[in-house]
Amino acid sequence: MPVSSPVVGEPLGSAIESLEVVDADGHVRSLSTVFARSDALVLCVRQLGCVACSEQVALLRARLDELVRLDVAPWILACAPVVDLAPWITRQGLDDSGIRVCTDPTLAVHRALGLHRGFWRAWGLRAAIGFASAFSHGFLPGRFRGDVSQQAGALLVTRDGMVRALVRSEHLGDHVPLVALIEATLRARVSEADFHV
Repeated sequence: MPVSSPVVGEPLGSAIESLEVVDADGHVRSLSTVFARSDALVLCVRQLGCVACSEQVALLRARLDELVRLDVAPWILACAPVVDLAPWITRQGLDDSGIRVCTDPTLAVHRALGLHRGFWRAWGLRAAIGFASAFSHGFLPGRFRGDVSQQAGALLVTRDGMVRALVRSEHLGDHVPLVALIEATLRARVSEADFHV
């Protein structure tokens, strides 16, 4: 049975929270554990050889201090086989970074979030421009690992399971607007403070 996509401003829902992901050590966890202790930003990347995703990860690392100050746990969700995670984590400089990485090779989470998928989204003109832009910034492609047609996105969820933001990238190179997600977190905190006054 298809799972309904999340709606911003509403609870994530048990159907999505129960979906499972796997970390580099092969440990399986439900999405609900991702949001159990703090707000969480889940950055969904494309296949692990994606040059634009490497650039997106670098942008995430650059904002890591802000996320930590806001007590937002950063996660990266791939769609590659588990065996490919550890080398990619090292290549991206994520060892001991505080950014946790997991994967869902079945794409169940990606589908549940309504993330886009399609050949021309990965190989069309806009994708070529995104590739060229990342390449010009010094990011190099790697071997295809995962679903080449799958597009990226992001989910921001509070510890109580409320969806604060959902981003669906249209094409390769459509980066998640991290500044906007940080601002969404700040707005949520202000709203919570007002509620408790």
